[in-house]
Amino acid sequence: MAKTNAPKRNVFLIAALILLCLTLVSMSLMSGMFARYTTKSASNDTGRIAKFRVTGNGFTDAVTFNVKMNPGDSQEKTLSVVNDSEVAVRYTVTVENATDNLPLQVTGTSLTGTLAPGADPADVTFNLEWPAGKNDAAYSGMLDNIVVTVTAVQVD
Repeated sequence: MAKTNAPKRNVFLIAALILLCLTLVSMSLMSGMFARYTTKSASNDTGRIAKFRVTGNGFTDAVTFNVKMNPGDSQEKTLSVVNDSEVAVRYTVTVENATDNLPLQVTGTSLTGTLAPGADPADVTFNLEWPAGKNDAAYSGMLDNIVVTVTAVQVD
């Protein structure tokens, strides 16, 4: 018997080419089918972002009170929170002694409220007190830093 030299065919290469051809044919058929189930719509609605602005009487970005106090003194400070927004806001005012150099006691340290648009300003009051018994000479010439933070967020 005589042997013929038939070229060897790579079965995997042929199978991959057939699958590639079938994939291309099925993709073209499916694209026509999906196109039948799509719709288009148009709208003329517009939107506008509401103005959000909370200001205050007595404060801008930073407030500095020049307060001179002696042992036994107390002082009351008032800030006004104004809602110039077109939306209701919830505000929180926090007061803290950031350095604690002096024995000052701060009361009214976390004050919250809600202001409707155009509502009257909200007055926020906090007290600073230096207890009478805390009169050490080491406090002479010391300064303290009281930080007042106003945070306002839109009410949903």
